[in-house]
Amino acid sequence: MINVEGLHHRFDTNEILKGISFEQETGTVTTIIGPSGSGKTTLLRSLNMLETPYKGVIELGNRLFNIENFNKQDITRLRSQSAMVFQHYNLFKNRTILENITEGLIYGQGMNKKEANAKAMKYLEKVSLEDKADAYPVQLSGGQQQRVGIVRALSIEPEVLLLDEPTSALDPESVQGVLNIIQEIASEGRTMVIVTHEIQFAKEVSDQVLFMDNGEIIERGTPESVIDNPSSERTRRFLSRLTSTVGS
Repeated sequence: MINVEGLHHRFDTNEILKGISFEQETGTVTTIIGPSGSGKTTLLRSLNMLETPYKGVIELGNRLFNIENFNKQDITRLRSQSAMVFQHYNLFKNRTILENITEGLIYGQGMNKKEANAKAMKYLEKVSLEDKADAYPVQLSGGQQQRVGIVRALSIEPEVLLLDEPTSALDPESVQGVLNIIQEIASEGRTMVIVTHEIQFAKEVSDQVLFMDNGEIIERGTPESVIDNPSSERTRRFLSRLTSTVGS
């Protein structure tokens, strides 16, 4: 499960997260929507300490972490519970696709090379990229690279998969393929937290939707309640603007 209580984060004097709290059951999907600058990505990155909050409690899996008493060992333990899929793939350009995936298995989990290669190939087959194992990232399209990024995260078998705007850097033709893969992963019972601007996708994949603005969760609930029947005027305004933009 995921349990976040009273999470605060700031840059200098600018408060980015203002006491964020939410819960999520194991095997469910939470999507985070909201305008740019609302704190969505900061919240997601705080869940594995790519951003460092200054106050609050984070519980992932069976581990509870008090931010104010955090140390380097705690950061390692927290990150062992989760894996991140980034907007811009973050693949090593000088390593093959297979090597990009196996590095975390070999050096992070102590797996031998043969086992790591076999596991990587199994996951590459899952996203129909087994024929790209010996290619380099530059030889793949953006959509293919993002699929590799998803495979790399999945291969370490994290308790929680964190995805930060996984389609934002893709061309329109690649977006749906990546979304389909994420939906397939979600159907397998993976615990996932996804920051996305794809509202229809959020509606289809989510068990819970969080709408954020100005560092706070303004509204939370099922996709039907938050997206179809929002109670907050701020949420309604945000969604209506998206609808008018798509229709224009």
